[in-house]
Amino acid sequence: MRKVLYAAIIGVVAILASCKGSAEGETNDTDTTAIVDTTDTTTANVDSSLFMDDSGYVDESLETENIIEATYGKQWDFCDCVVKNDSVEQAFLATEDEDEQNRIMDRWDEIDKHCKTILTTPNTTPEEREKHERRVRKCLRDAK
Repeated sequence: MRKVLYAAIIGVVAILASCKGSAEGETNDTDTTAIVDTTDTTTANVDSSLFMDDSGYVDESLETENIIEATYGKQWDFCDCVVKNDSVEQAFLATEDEDEQNRIMDRWDEIDKHCKTILTTPNTTPEEREKHERRVRKCLRDAK
């Protein structure tokens, strides 16, 4: 449900942002082919041997966390991310002022940078998804 809501919110924001086109007769000289973010997370300077045990096994989750931290900076814990994302989502849904929505989206982007590790949690099986939902509900309940 939340994923659908997030996707809907991002879709609405994208549509609203794209509807700010030039008035008739005006030309837009902005280069729309410019690359905004050239960060390549696949080649971050993190030595895999730091996460290898004596038998040669690499702890991929620890390695992924460190690559994310090297790329995006310090990461927040799971509950902080859940609570902050929920708060921003509620604020976004509560306002219709475009300037306020832009400020909220800027804050959402900042939160997103510090919550990249949430995206690495396993959620492919129904059991994993249910476990994730229970963790989210617990975080939101404990925050109140």
